[in-house]
Order: sequence, then C-alpha cells, then structure tokens
Amino acid sequence: MQVILKKYNIIVILGFFVLLYNPPLLTFNTMHIVGLISLLYIFFNRKYLIDNGYYKWILYFFLIFIYICMSVGVNGSNFGYILYPIYYFIDVIPFSCSLNVYKRKNNISNDDIWSMVFTASLMQSVLSVISFLNDDIQHLFVDKIIAYGGIESYSYWSTLRMYGFSNGLMFEMPVIQSVLAIFALYYSSQKGKRYILLSGILFFSAVINARVSFIILLIGILTIVVLSKQKYSKKIGIIICTLIMLIAFQTVLMPYIKDNSPLTYKWITEGMEDISNFFHGDISDGYFSYLSNKNKYQLPKSTLGLFFGKGILVLGGNNTYNVSSDIGFVNDVWLGGITYVLIEYISYFILIKSLIKRNEEISSFLGLLLIILSFVLNFKGCIFSMNSFMNFAVISHILLKNKVDISSKDSEVLN
Repeated sequence: MQVILKKYNIIVILGFFVLLYNPPLLTFNTMHIVGLISLLYIFFNRKYLIDNGYYKWILYFFLIFIYICMSVGVNGSNFGYILYPIYYFIDVIPFSCSLNVYKRKNNISNDDIWSMVFTASLMQSVLSVISFLNDDIQHLFVDKIIAYGGIESYSYWSTLRMYGFSNGLMFEMPVIQSVLAIFALYYSSQKGKRYILLSGILFFSAVINARVSFIILLIGILTIVVLSKQKYSKKIGIIICTLIMLIAFQTVLMPYIKDNSPLTYKWITEGMEDISNFFHGDISDGYFSYLSNKNKYQLPKSTLGLFFGKGILVLGGNNTYNVSSDIGFVNDVWLGGITYVLIEYISYFILIKSLIKRNEEISSFLGLLLIILSFVLNFKGCIFSMNSFMNFAVISHILLKNKVDISSKDSEVLN
C-alpha cells in the first residue's frame, strides 16, 4: 500500500493538474499554492536536491525578465507583462525540482512520475466528458472561469465548445491534452496497450475544445514515423492504432456528438473541412485564411521598434498602433523585438535539444515533439509565455535531465 501511495501521490497528481490546466479553484492563482508547497518540500528535504538543469531555466527566465523590464520601462507600457517569467521562478521550477527530490527520496522512476501525469490528464478528460454530457455542470465551470477573470464571450463559445475545468479551455488545455495523447500513444509501444485507450480518451477531450488538436495529432504521428528512434514494426503498430482511433471517432463518436450537441458537431466538421481544404490548396476560409492574412503579420515600423520591441502585446488589438494578431511570433516582436525573439527561441531550442541527444527513446521523442510543436503552435497563440505547454516543457526537461534514475544503492547512501 505504501509503494502505491508513493507512486500515485495525490498531492503530486493535484500539482500536475494545477500547473497543466490552471483550474479556477480559488479567487487567486492556485499555482502559487503548488509553488509554496514545493519550496517547503525542497527545504525540508534539501539533501536530496541535485542539479537537474533547473539553474539553466532560472537563467533563461531571468534573461527574459530583465529584457521585458527594459522594454516595458523604456516604452512606458504595462508592467504586467513581466509577471510571466516570475511565475516560473516561484511556481513551475520549484515544482519541477520537488519532483526530482521526491524521486530520489522515495526511489521511484520516471515511469512512476509519468503515471501521475497521465492520471492528472485523465482527471481533466473525465471532467470534459461530464461537462459535455451535462449542461448544468458545463455552465457551472464556465461561470467559474468568467468569475476568475475570463471574458464574457466565453458564454457564447460555451455553446460550441469549452468542456472541462481549466482557464485554458480555448487553447492551452486542448493543446496539452493533444500532446499527452501523442505521448501516450508512443508510450504504449513500450509500456503497454492500455495507453492506447488513454490516448483516445485524451484526444476526445482535446478535439471537443479545439480543432487544432487534429493538426497536433498529425504532426505527432509524423514525428513518430519519420524522426523517432522506434523500431519500424512499432511505428507500423502506432499508425494502425491511430487509424483505428480516427475511424472510431468518425463512425462512433461524431454521430454521438451530433445527437447530443449539434452546434459542437457543426463546429468540429467545419474545422475538418478547413484542414481538408488547406491540403487541397484552398485557404480562403477558416483559420488558415487568418494565417495567410498579411495584416496579421504587421511589425513595428521603426528600426528601433523592430529590433527591440515596443513593450506591448497586440492580442485583441487593444493598442495605439491599431494592430491585432494572435500569432505568437508577431506578439513577441512587438514585446521585445527581433533581439528578444532570438534570445528566447534559441535558448529554448538549446535547452530542449539536450533531451533529443539522449539515448533513451522516450526522452529523445519528447524533445523532438516539444521543439517541433512549439514553433508550429506559435502561429496559433503565444507559446513562449506562461501556459500549459511551456509548463510541461520545463517540467519534462528538468525531470528527464538525469541520465539514469536513482538506484537502490544511491538511495541507501542518501538515507
């Protein structure tokens, strides 16, 4: 019983749930509670703390913090933009370090940690399905999100999607569910077929919230087939599993969605048509028409602004320059210029690249997936900011930095 509690610690699972989904549990950001508990846990168990690359992330976010402070200060804009790296200092990095302390203290493996990650993601999937099936519960969740600080238009969007309990139901939550669905599919070839079912459940909770999930799934499968270190036979097995999952989604789940939520069904089918049209060269409608709109790529016109930014984000168009764009790269240039973008993107690439160089298949694949998706998803939103995807990237890098898991002998020495 004690071993099970160590491997499925409810506090750790809840920590993952909060950092990956940011649920509106209280009137303030509950990630701070996770960060405080993590810091206290590290302090009282500091003999187990080792360098897992966390100092590199501290340096990474420190550079971003200093740069944003300078950009915002010079341009006299909103100092609220500097909060994003601070959250990593006080919440995400401490939680990541506490995981490694927990591993060493209890002599558990990365597989045990991943089991807790998947448990947290399954909890979110269950909440998504429940809110999909019950309008009252969905309205309760959406009302909590709006009360926490969400925009009023969420009430409209909830007629089409927004199923689950997360402040990021429009983008972050379905993105991380899609990433974990791909990871579970890859994981299944090494750890057991039960992860195939988990992958399907996660994907369903993702696609009923954001149609970009189809794109993420496609990129994930291509990454497995073309770039991963898996054996050819396992790659074929994953392709077959994916095809079966998609067929089941189209023939079983889509009719069920149509009967229970016609508006959601219409919204999903329109997204599938957009993707199909894109591959046939038609980008006249849907989000791909947005991506091809030159107005969404407007950058600061002055040389100084182009290279060092204007200290603002142009999400929503609420700015004096009358520029509106959801594209992450464009917002990053407006915030800190091309110089900021180069510092941020190259540093991130170098950090995550260390996972790819590992001999361990899971670490290598996850590193590849995180790098490829980060730059693709940056066309859909501001990925290089405080969000579920970046939280997962930081946690994964610090968690997998060790070349091997701690051995029983090491554990005896530590004790």
